[in-house]
Amino acid sequence: MKKNITTFFFLFNFLSLIYAQEYFHYNYPESNSCLIENNVYFDWVTNADTSILQISSFENFSSLIVDTTITGFSDLTVNITNSNQMYFWRVFNNESISKVDSFYLFDIYGYSLGLWLKNDSLLVVDSTNKILSWGDVSGNSYIFNQNDTLKSPQKKNNQLNGYSSLSFDGLNDFLIGQDILDIGKKSRTSFVVCKNSNVFPGYFYSKGDYASTNSYGLGFFGDGRLAHLYIDNSNKSAAKFFNNNNFTIYSTVLDRNNMMNQIRFNNLDSFSVFGIQDTSYLFDNSNSFYLGKASNFHLNGEIFEVIFFDEVLSNTEINYVHQYLRYKYTPPVNLGEDIYIPYGFCDTVIYAYKDWFLNYLWSDGSLLDSILIHKTGTYSINVTETFGNNSSDTIDVWYPGDFMIFKQDTITLCQGDTLDINIRLNHFGYDFLWSDNSSDSILRVAESGDYWVKVMDTLGCFQYSDTLTILLDSFSTQTSLGLDKIVCKYENLGLEIDNGGINYLWSTSDTSYQIKVDTSGLYWVQVRNILGCIAKDSINIIVNGIAPTVLFTTNGICENAPTTFNNNSFTSDGSNIIDWHWDFGDGDTSNIQSPQNKYDTAGVYNVVLQVLTDSGCVNSVQQQITIHKKPTAGFFPANGLICSNQNATFSNNSFSSDGIINSWDWDFGVTGLLDTSSLENGVYSFPNSGSFNVQLISLTEYGCSDTVSQFVNVKQTPTASFLIQDSCDNSPVGFINTSEGNLFSVFWDFGDFNSSTLNNPNHIYNTAGVYNTKLIVKDLNGCWDTLVSPITINENPEANFINDDYCVLSTIQLYDSSSTNSGFIDQWEWSILNTDYNSIIQNPQFLFNTSDTGVFNLKLKVANSFGCLDSVTKVISIYPLPVPEFTFSPQIGLPPLEVHFTNNSTGANTYEWDFGDNNISTSFDPVYTYTDSNIFDVKLTATSLYGCKDSVENTIQVINPIVDVAVRDVIYSLLPNSDLMRLTVQLDNVGVVSIQTLDLMLFNSSTGKVLEKWEGNILPNTQELVELSSIIEVPRGEIPDVICVEALMPNNSIDADDSNNEFCKSLLKFDLINIYPNPTINELNMELIFPESNQLEITLFNEIGKKVSMLYNGITEKGLNRYGFLLGSYSNGIYFVEIRFKDESIKKKIMIN
Repeated sequence: MKKNITTFFFLFNFLSLIYAQEYFHYNYPESNSCLIENNVYFDWVTNADTSILQISSFENFSSLIVDTTITGFSDLTVNITNSNQMYFWRVFNNESISKVDSFYLFDIYGYSLGLWLKNDSLLVVDSTNKILSWGDVSGNSYIFNQNDTLKSPQKKNNQLNGYSSLSFDGLNDFLIGQDILDIGKKSRTSFVVCKNSNVFPGYFYSKGDYASTNSYGLGFFGDGRLAHLYIDNSNKSAAKFFNNNNFTIYSTVLDRNNMMNQIRFNNLDSFSVFGIQDTSYLFDNSNSFYLGKASNFHLNGEIFEVIFFDEVLSNTEINYVHQYLRYKYTPPVNLGEDIYIPYGFCDTVIYAYKDWFLNYLWSDGSLLDSILIHKTGTYSINVTETFGNNSSDTIDVWYPGDFMIFKQDTITLCQGDTLDINIRLNHFGYDFLWSDNSSDSILRVAESGDYWVKVMDTLGCFQYSDTLTILLDSFSTQTSLGLDKIVCKYENLGLEIDNGGINYLWSTSDTSYQIKVDTSGLYWVQVRNILGCIAKDSINIIVNGIAPTVLFTTNGICENAPTTFNNNSFTSDGSNIIDWHWDFGDGDTSNIQSPQNKYDTAGVYNVVLQVLTDSGCVNSVQQQITIHKKPTAGFFPANGLICSNQNATFSNNSFSSDGIINSWDWDFGVTGLLDTSSLENGVYSFPNSGSFNVQLISLTEYGCSDTVSQFVNVKQTPTASFLIQDSCDNSPVGFINTSEGNLFSVFWDFGDFNSSTLNNPNHIYNTAGVYNTKLIVKDLNGCWDTLVSPITINENPEANFINDDYCVLSTIQLYDSSSTNSGFIDQWEWSILNTDYNSIIQNPQFLFNTSDTGVFNLKLKVANSFGCLDSVTKVISIYPLPVPEFTFSPQIGLPPLEVHFTNNSTGANTYEWDFGDNNISTSFDPVYTYTDSNIFDVKLTATSLYGCKDSVENTIQVINPIVDVAVRDVIYSLLPNSDLMRLTVQLDNVGVVSIQTLDLMLFNSSTGKVLEKWEGNILPNTQELVELSSIIEVPRGEIPDVICVEALMPNNSIDADDSNNEFCKSLLKFDLINIYPNPTINELNMELIFPESNQLEITLFNEIGKKVSMLYNGITEKGLNRYGFLLGSYSNGIYFVEIRFKDESIKKKIMIN
């Protein structure tokens, strides 16, 4: 059967398609770019009249922040308020959905900006483009100046993507920013877009003299290494050869928590130095900050932009800043919208050139910045930008006509069929020349051969198609049932020549590849192959006898392994099968009833079994069997390094090109232990180090297997261990590494996003909580171990108390109001700084002395039950007491008595008078009248401005002013080592008024009378001892017989009772005046008075009353006598001295030391 095939491909009616279909091409924002402005400009190209712009923070656009329809134009500026997240956008209309693009909106001002110099902001130049100043836009308002235009850098316009640069000549150009950008105790991240012209040394910026303490900068050493110069207490610079003189983004990281100085090159390569000083080190200097030089090393190059952050940015945040700078200065390649050529085949040029692209590679292998095309196709380019990044873009170019059929290379036709090749162009505007020299727009093909066409337009341009090869399939003429023949009943009938039939239809309606014949007659079969070609043949069959039924099965169907063929043939007419003939399809045969065959090569084999019965009937069966390839077993240690007591994963790279591997049997070679696995990727923890033979058997779904083994070397794993103690927030925690092994490196993860590589680090947790601290130790052999242990960081208490102002001489009560969320507070320490006042009780009391006035710092330090501390210091003021004083007049009198009070107080501003009769006054100098008789205690309370109080009392007598003084006794004593006697008088005021003046008359029998004047204050009903200033001389111990003292004129008035005004004392009696010193070391002195000369005994007794010594035994003289004794020879202790005169005695206790 013949048929005609006409080519229909998806580009039918090409011109109507491209002008009917609406398209959208995005210009801005670039895909995956990073933006820093909230006002985002969107720009696209479309042939549609109406566009719908949608913006979402979700890639599936489940929630929209912008959904707007734009008519008549294809751009829009949108304000997006939320920063630091990814946004997705698309443009479409109701009939066409465009692609989805994305960008990241980065809030650069949301970080600690230290400096930001942009070449398009605050740049002041003169008429020759010399830079006069460059202003900072970070918010710190720094200004970089150069007042000498001979040293000013030059502004170079349109350097990268239209942006200008500051060009430094390498001789003397620089800008100065004064003493700014000190590091202090901060960490820092910086970015510089710049270029060095391979002139070394040269610096982009610097702070501090080159190579001096506390200096830093970015530039090139003299040997050409790029360096982040950093010197704290020693040189910690990070330097590396980068070999680049293109425009570059250099970034640096000073991480003082992890003590790291790092420099990055276009965010593609980095170099780090560890060991810089941590945040406890003050990194400051008083030098100016320079752009374009360090000391005398000037930059020969250009600077576009400078950004400093006073914090460590994460890798993600650093990447966003890099993306912002990259897309600003070197946007990725953009070939523009797809190109549709409405007519002709003339060449079209696609341009990709930008001055920041270094290399070009087109999809056709071209390395130029543009390509010349004249055929429909998809064209792509990959470029390398000056910052080292790669970008690519693709553009579709559509020419008229449908040449897609020629892309197939080869088409096979069934014998007798034809093919119409139609490129969908006609003679209106085009001429055609086919490979057979025909000139129609359509070519009909019926023969095998190579076919092509040349199409020419009216512009003088043309296009050759590719060559299409046509093949003819001879299946229909080569398929045969063979010659007519005689067969036994139920014998199989099939094609003798079958060249790839896949579908069968027999005259018996069977559809299998062979049928069983049971009657004589004409049989036919129609066969179709995979190309759809059809063949048909017929045969006459004569049936004679009954054929045996031929059956067999197989066991084992893998290459290079025995395959067993099980013969299951039988007869139905009582005959016996006497012969078997096997054709295994690989050239081997056998006459064994159930043989084995080994196939060397996997594949599909047609196995034929023919059997013969003793009745002469022959039958056969053909059965396809598939011999499967065995898999190739293989594995390798996933990590290369295998360590003891750690799960070692063996990556199974076994493969099978025939069937799925679904069974694995691992043996890890450890004797005496369970060391097998049936997992695809073997996982095993070797208990010890050493060499082990690991074996893998891989088995496919068909039962085919392969075995591989290899020796692996297991190395000894170190043992990670460390000591920590629970601590408090904001307190150093010491980590003690007690790991075992030949340690090469350690890494600590403190569980709060901080880490360290020190062996025994200290770390401060800023927030209370439970943290999983992790230690990873690595051995010299490459093995590592990890230990995770929780540490509890308890919250510090919050010390607090209420402070106030206080007064001296008053007991104050302090109250602790501290609190804690961890445990309970059990320790308090109060102290007033620079004083002796302190206490360790919770709520102490203090009494301030008069001298303690002033302003003091009162400190409370508390500790909770976990030992966590906090302290608070508050200022307290301790004020002096006022000094209340007053006088009044009169001091005594009969009622009604008007008294005038005079206030002499100091240091007070308010006063309260208590007149003693339940009446008060707040006047400064009150006048008060007493109406009743009594003695009143008048009290004045003075209060200072600070609330400090003191009071004073005086007594006023509203009574008849009776004056009466009595002399009660006269006491005499001898002045040491002299013959002088001093007298003391006991006076008693028995009147009702105070005695303030008095005349005292002294009389002794030896010298006569002496008058003394006395002034003082003896209150009513009180006594006072008054020592007379007059001295009585007692020469040679001759004392007077009598001494008298008389009180006269009390208060210069008449004494109400003068009968008690005089007192006399006789001195003619035995008396001990003085015994001294007591205690004594050696000498003991006595002064005695005797009324006459007579016998005297002085005896020394010990403590128990036993006589020790007779100190004196003799006659004494009348009057005053003095005696001295040496007692140094006696033992220390208590003694008694007895003085006996006539029948009188005096005893005194003494002590000898």
